[in-house]
Amino acid sequence: MRFDHLMDEYGAGRGKPIDYPSFEPTDLEEVRSHLIGGGRVGGKAKGFLFAKTLLQWTGFASGKPFAFVFPRTFYVGTDLFDEFISRNGLEECVRELPFEDTAKAFLKAPLPAWFEADLERTLRQVEGPIAIRSSSLLEDSLKFAFAGKYLTQFLAPAGSFSSFLERAKEMVKLALAYTFNPAAAEYRRKHRLKIRHEKMALMIQEVMGKRRGKMFYPELAGVGLSRVARRFSPRIRKEDGMLRMCFGLGTRTTDRCFARNFYLTDPSLRPEGSVAKEIVRHSQESFDYVDLEDGLMKSAGLEEKVEELKFLHRNLGKFVSVYDGYLLHSLSGYFEDSPANRYIFSFEQMPRAFRGFFSFMRETLLFLEEQAGFAVDVEFTYETETGEIGIVQSRPLASYEHLRPVRIPHWAEERAILAGNRMISNGFLPRTDFLVLVDPMGYLSCGDKFRAARAVGEVNRRLEGTSYVLVGPGRWGSSNPELGVPVRYSEISNCGCLVELGLPSSGFSPELSYGTHFFMDLDLDGIIYMPVYVGEEGNLFDRDFFEGSPREEMLGGLVRIYRGPFAVYLDGEEERGVVALVEEVSAPREEGW
Repeated sequence: MRFDHLMDEYGAGRGKPIDYPSFEPTDLEEVRSHLIGGGRVGGKAKGFLFAKTLLQWTGFASGKPFAFVFPRTFYVGTDLFDEFISRNGLEECVRELPFEDTAKAFLKAPLPAWFEADLERTLRQVEGPIAIRSSSLLEDSLKFAFAGKYLTQFLAPAGSFSSFLERAKEMVKLALAYTFNPAAAEYRRKHRLKIRHEKMALMIQEVMGKRRGKMFYPELAGVGLSRVARRFSPRIRKEDGMLRMCFGLGTRTTDRCFARNFYLTDPSLRPEGSVAKEIVRHSQESFDYVDLEDGLMKSAGLEEKVEELKFLHRNLGKFVSVYDGYLLHSLSGYFEDSPANRYIFSFEQMPRAFRGFFSFMRETLLFLEEQAGFAVDVEFTYETETGEIGIVQSRPLASYEHLRPVRIPHWAEERAILAGNRMISNGFLPRTDFLVLVDPMGYLSCGDKFRAARAVGEVNRRLEGTSYVLVGPGRWGSSNPELGVPVRYSEISNCGCLVELGLPSSGFSPELSYGTHFFMDLDLDGIIYMPVYVGEEGNLFDRDFFEGSPREEMLGGLVRIYRGPFAVYLDGEEERGVVALVEEVSAPREEGW
């Protein structure tokens, strides 16, 4: 039920309900008292304040063994963006220079004196590390998420205050410059959004977490989604939601890094199954933190920190497992010291040990969705020893649900060149003239894997409007090129179907990273996704077709372009999907694509 009589601060006394489209953050006293400059505070601030207001005013956690905590936040209005660009004459840089040069110009330009004074006063009030987050006008709207397109930077007050202030100024300038970065520009172009409608506001937010030795980080962090669009099993209900969690700062849950997905229908379910070797392959082994000595964000391997972490975290054994090469063992119950031991964040015992947490998060996500009137995406932290749940961000989950049933026609089964039967959700691409393949064996031996990613980006630009099928080894958009092609989202944004090839013998494995910025963009743009586990029953990678068919080639055959037409059918209920050749393959046109 909706809390129709819940009043926000500017509607108090008039019975005005909180309504997301008309919710104006600057009407809140909390914002007015923490606002730097004038103007609007942007979409990210709006989502955060909407969730905070709802959860606080309803007392949602009252009487439960959990407590919501919210980071102290200061809001930089869009007036800074306008004045900084106009006073420094940066309009021409933005229009004519490559982004790298634009960023350099922004860093050299002075900030307004009034802002520097306000920033200094603000930084003298903060305790511990801060995050400087983008909050643009178009960001986190009901239609367009801009997830991962702009910038979040972490900084702690290490050394002198003056050096802390100077670093913060540089980060502010860089955050403003990122309004014009290529990924954001491509996103606006794809969705026909005008740059004149975009302005950048900022949030200066105290980082949720605790000081632990010389490190600062939350014990656990994650992103919660009130809806599951991509199910790896029909046992999972879309409406139950999911959590994607990691140890340390939440940066590893929104980038395409390994993190643990908990499906709230049954948190013990794993997409990778129950085989120890597969669990290890899909588990987090490093974590991010803010270094309190130099003030910057860093990463550390679990292996090098495990002894220190044992003293810092009473519940570490619930998150960490030891792999002896054959079996997984609980950290707390395994005492055999061997060089072969491998430590991973498996979170194996979490579903049993923190059953109440998962139930509470499911209730929270459903409540926020019900009140907002749309599916939500919430970034949070969790301290298991105190039960504190920090709400860091909240935004509309701008996703088109995969609800329409799809049935694979007989002819498509007969003419399939790719097929998969795991982690399939409903999707249909009736016709596209092109299929692009990054050859798995060629990629494995490629010395410059980033060059392959840039070549894919070039093809993506040339095939705009074709909704082509894109096929490649491992995880598209991986931050580690050994695990998959390290493309930026703007380099695959024109495809209609994304296929990830799993080749265990070569170290390539698809990963359902739903909850990452990358996959949120796929959902928003209606790009369907299919993993193919080559060699497994029910999966197909037709080598005869890919080796024997005419094609255009780039980088010596590493990137290949085939002419179709092709069609894609994904049946989420039956967990089956195919890419099929509609007609006989034809030779590429001489004039190219």
